[in-house]
Amino acid sequence: YYDLQITLNTNSRIVVGGIVGALNSGSKVINCLNYGNINITKSSQVTEASASSQYVGGIAGEISGNSTTIKNTAYGGEVSSNITDANFYAGTLVGYLNCAQASTNYNVNFSYWSQSALNYYGTGYSITSDYLSQQPVINRAFLL
Repeated sequence: YYDLQITLNTNSRIVVGGIVGALNSGSKVINCLNYGNINITKSSQVTEASASSQYVGGIAGEISGNSTTIKNTAYGGEVSSNITDANFYAGTLVGYLNCAQASTNYNVNFSYWSQSALNYYGTGYSITSDYLSQQPVINRAFLL
């Protein structure tokens, strides 16, 4: 459990996750839990026209490559931001699914989140998934 507060001061690409920033080819996140809140803000120096992409997720900021797996995870915090730019992608589990063949390459299975304001992934391609669910609260009773 930790809260993460990030302020962007330059126009740069970021990949932020509650467990891992970027999850690449063959990587796996299994049996993980994150309760911390993630808040991303931008300073006045960062403009929409020149901003690079920002990917933020409660478990992973971005997943890409072949055979990438997120399984049996839960995110009980909230992702928030004052960024409304077209290049900002946030999801309660994953910020961005980055692969044209994502439906055969990614697996997000048996994963849960509690925040109602965001989808489980921010944007990108579809994925192969089994049982994903928003829960009213992620606590000990739910985990048992």
